[in-house]
Amino acid sequence: YMRTGNTKHTLQFSLDVINLPNLISRNWGIRDLYTVNNPLTLKKVISGTPTYTLAEYGGDLVTQPFVKSVSPGTTWGMQLGLRYIF
Repeated sequence: YMRTGNTKHTLQFSLDVINLPNLISRNWGIRDLYTVNNPLTLKKVISGTPTYTLAEYGGDLVTQPFVKSVSPGTTWGMQLGLRYIF
C-alpha cells in the first residue's frame, strides 16, 4: 500500500479458477445430458387403454443415451481481478 496525505492507496490482485477438476482432467467436471426428451412413445390404444413403448439404448429410437455437456458452465475458466482502494 501507499499513503498520500491522509489517504491510503492499495492495489489488490485476485485469481479465481472456475471448475478446477476440469482443469486437472478434461473428463472431470463435465456432466452428461440425457438425449431422450420423451422416453415413452404411444404405440396404440385398445378400448381406451393406451399402450406405450419405452425408448431403449441401441434400439430404433435412441442411438446415444447421453451426450457430454461441453459449455462455459462445465469447462474450466480463469478470472483475473484488480481492485484499487483509496
